[in-house]
Amino acid sequence: MKEKNRECYFDKETTAIIKGILLILMFILHFFCFPSWYVKGIEYPKLSWLENFQGHFQICIAGFTFLTGYLYYFTKQKNFEYVVKKWKDILIPYWFVFGLLFLIAYLTNTYSGNIKTFVLEIFALERPVMFFCWYVSYYLIMIFVLWLLVHFIKNDLVKWLVALLGAYILYWACVHFIHIDYVVSTMEKFSVYFPMTVMGYLCSKRKWFENLEKLMQRKTIVCSVLLIVMVFMEPSWLYAIKIDNILFEMIRKCVRIMSIPLFVYGLIEIMKRMHSKVLKDVLNTVGGGHSMLMWFIHGIFFNCSKEIFQKVLYLPKNPVLVLMWGLALCWGISIVLDLVLKPIMKKKGQYNVSEKNY
Repeated sequence: MKEKNRECYFDKETTAIIKGILLILMFILHFFCFPSWYVKGIEYPKLSWLENFQGHFQICIAGFTFLTGYLYYFTKQKNFEYVVKKWKDILIPYWFVFGLLFLIAYLTNTYSGNIKTFVLEIFALERPVMFFCWYVSYYLIMIFVLWLLVHFIKNDLVKWLVALLGAYILYWACVHFIHIDYVVSTMEKFSVYFPMTVMGYLCSKRKWFENLEKLMQRKTIVCSVLLIVMVFMEPSWLYAIKIDNILFEMIRKCVRIMSIPLFVYGLIEIMKRMHSKVLKDVLNTVGGGHSMLMWFIHGIFFNCSKEIFQKVLYLPKNPVLVLMWGLALCWGISIVLDLVLKPIMKKKGQYNVSEKNY
């Protein structure tokens, strides 16, 4: 059982800062690591070498889903009403941005879908408009299954095995028996990231961060930097071993899952000891107030309307300036949208849209 009055290892500000870092990693991943997403005829920063780091920067997604599991442990009411509430927390902003971007695509005659794709995209199962929406459909399933797992399975080892093997078996069954692309794709993501969510929950319950802090003692900063570098570069050495079979792939997967807490812990410890108020404020602004809306909005640079909006994103030719410009654009737009969404969310009895569901 959860101890009475036990506090989370890191505070709300640190949570926002970590999310800010993860969001920046996500923007780097999407802005520079997929040359196939570029529109022909636009001049882009010459960073083709970053294509080799797609797997490295995808740690941002693992970090978000890990934090969801970690913070779920501290939720006071772990009931189905909470699940429904979290569904609304993410779906209302999603539908709002979807409606806006769909209207833009329709008015600019760039919408590439049909009635079927429109209906599926309402539940984030297709993505001509909401290009990075797959996490929404994953989240809707994940938060429900996490509640089931915590509610009905008391043994932590069984929780872990069900999350790891159950998710993979479910994906395998979809591949071999269902043959519906969007179902298979969603279950593939679920098999990859749900075990990381459960790892976050168990990490919180078992006080792994607290124990790591005791283990490292005074060498926390040095060890944290080493952990971050080691885990970030993990795909390089993990896939350098040229063994391709199901058993070794599961070993790779388990190593990846087990390493995520080390990466997040390293970020937390460095941020807790950082003295730069300006940097903290910037990361807090990115990750705290509007990160969900920024995540939704930045898809417009790569969706069916990308031929219009990539010209805006890549106006600067320096990659650092592109990143800063993209963050500033999405942040500014999210502020305006938040003014509209706040009354809606309050009327529906939801959290402020600023409260994240990652």
